[in-house]
Amino acid sequence: MDKSHLSTINYDDLLVLLGKSSESKEYHAFAQRVVETPHVDNLDFATYFFYETLGFHIRYDNEKQVFTGVTIWNANLRYSKFQGSLPSSISFTDDQGTVTKKLGQPLQSGTSQGLNFPPEPIDFTDRDAAYDKWVLELKKQPVSSLEWAIYKFGSYDLKLNFDMSKDGTIRSIEMGEIS
Repeated sequence: MDKSHLSTINYDDLLVLLGKSSESKEYHAFAQRVVETPHVDNLDFATYFFYETLGFHIRYDNEKQVFTGVTIWNANLRYSKFQGSLPSSISFTDDQGTVTKKLGQPLQSGTSQGLNFPPEPIDFTDRDAAYDKWVLELKKQPVSSLEWAIYKFGSYDLKLNFDMSKDGTIRSIEMGEIS
């Protein structure tokens, strides 16, 4: 997919949204820069803004009325690879050892179950067809282990999820109020 028409969003551009409302000048400036219209899932507790082509989503806490989390993705079935700069000189090609050398020992780490995504993104232009493909692909994929590590990053937590079904490199990066 040709992405030359999309504006580059860096991690810092997303970080400034944390703690801000959807009415803030920061959010309005961000929304004007982003070419992609997000898919929005409004749940009771949070609203998620999914930018699949740009490789990230942001979480809005409906009770607090502020953005509380950002997740950026390496390429998978739903998301294209996030093309912007990453925090603290880390890279999607880093494994846990490399991240530890760059950031030091994590505050917490562990293993959780995750889905073993194939590396090819799904085109979500036709949502129904994409959903059908998503379900078929997930049925083919075994549940695998994800290693994770949490670091303090300013006033927020930075959670790195490593895809152990491949080469142990970073699958996604979450920042905000990690629960």
